[in-house]
Order: sequence, then structure tokens, then C-alpha cells
Amino acid sequence: MDIISLVISIISVVIALAAFLNNRSQQKKDQANKICAWIPEPGDFKDGKMRVRVANTSDLPVYQVAISMGVFRGAGCSYFTGNDNNTLIALLPPGEYEYRVPFMGGGMHMHFEPAISFQDAQGQNWRRDATGKLSKTHLDPYEELEIEQPAHLEG
Repeated sequence: MDIISLVISIISVVIALAAFLNNRSQQKKDQANKICAWIPEPGDFKDGKMRVRVANTSDLPVYQVAISMGVFRGAGCSYFTGNDNNTLIALLPPGEYEYRVPFMGGGMHMHFEPAISFQDAQGQNWRRDATGKLSKTHLDPYEELEIEQPAHLEG
């Protein structure tokens, strides 16, 4: 009987530890999951820029925001690098905003959506690419996207 109780206790501790670690991982992603960008009206393209809506539904701002267009479907990158391909924002407070994002147009059978890179309030760096995939990155957004300084910032 004592061995069975010991095994049950060990299993309980392992399950509790796994639940704690999973919850901690989700908390680290909590703000990043609340940042997104989309095209409110497809075809709203003029002067080489596409109108993009950006939402921060968290309670805190995000920093070093870079928005580009990327390939959602078709051959190509799911985000673009460089100053000429990104709209840069120093601070994005909670709320919804619209920006004009550089867009050079696409080829046949290609579908584009916005990609957004940012640093959350805890200093973690993230990218949501044009396919919607959220990834933690190791470099700050401007360094990762090869943004040359000084750079023109919106807002």
C-alpha cells in the first residue's frame, strides 16, 4: 500500500508541475496573442501603400512595432525586411489604429496579408507573420528586420 501511495503522490506532483509550467508559458504569450494586423478593405492600395488596421487589445502598449506585407498564399516571404518595406511605430498603445504600409504589389496566384513584429511590455520580441503564425524572436524587431537607423517612425 505504501508504494502505491508514493507512486500516486509522485504522479500528482508531476502533473501539477506540468500544469504550472504550461500556465507560465501561456502567461508569457498573453500580450503577444492580443496583437494583430489585417487589411480592412482589400484593394485599398494607393501611392505604393496598402491600408492596414492594427489592434492591441491588451492593457499595455507594445514597442518597436514594424508592419510589412507578406505572402499569405503563394511563393514568397511571409514578412519583408528593410526600411522601404516596413511602417515603423515606436509605441502602439491599446486600441485600434490604421496605417499605410509599403506594398509593391504581387504576382499571379499570390495573396498578401500584413505581418507585424513588436516588443511586448516585458521586453520579449514577437512576430505575427502574414499567415497569422505567432513566433518569439531573439532580436529586437528593428534589428531582426534589418531596419537602418535613424529610421522614420509613424505616430
